[in-house]
Amino acid sequence: MPVGDDWPSVEDQIARMDEALSIIDRLWKGETITEDGRFYRCKDTKLHTLAERRPPIWISAFGPKAASVAGKWGDGLWTLPDPESTPEVIEAYRSAGGGGEIVFQALFSWAESDDAAMDSVRKWKGAQPQEHFKEDWHEPRKMYEHGEEQMSDAEFAENAIISSDPEEHISRIRELEELGATVIVLQNNSGADPMRAIEVYGSQVLPALRRE
Repeated sequence: MPVGDDWPSVEDQIARMDEALSIIDRLWKGETITEDGRFYRCKDTKLHTLAERRPPIWISAFGPKAASVAGKWGDGLWTLPDPESTPEVIEAYRSAGGGGEIVFQALFSWAESDDAAMDSVRKWKGAQPQEHFKEDWHEPRKMYEHGEEQMSDAEFAENAIISSDPEEHISRIRELEELGATVIVLQNNSGADPMRAIEVYGSQVLPALRRE
């Protein structure tokens, strides 16, 4: 967003994405584009060197309108898992013609104790409120404080995998698979001991999932 502009409405954000993806799609098809769009102006725009394989585009979407745009232009849908809202998002993506990957981003925190796992990931409450994705929130401290006000530790533990028990991590990842994910991106927010968390996942969590 250009410095000094107002934060666009959700409708404009989606419309901007739709128009931009249209341009990207045509450029990868080898077209030369000259047009004045609603948001973007192109003059003899062309990719003069094309890759042998078109890079796949996974499009982030958290609601059905954005998911429909992802279904129209994208090779996959990237979203956050929520049993209440995610099925509608996936359905909108599929209904719009999307046949690619369903990618879930899952935040996890492992530590030697449950309390340490929660304390080390607490700052990520600032990334949880929906309004932070739709409105002009840009100061990290205020975002964290607002997230702390809006969400209890118990609610946060429903949105993220926060536990000292590898079996809990295994169980929660299986739930994400059942929700419809074909790809799960695991975001390691184990602030207490991130390297040890990777070791635990490598020795216990991932091998158990592969045996399924």
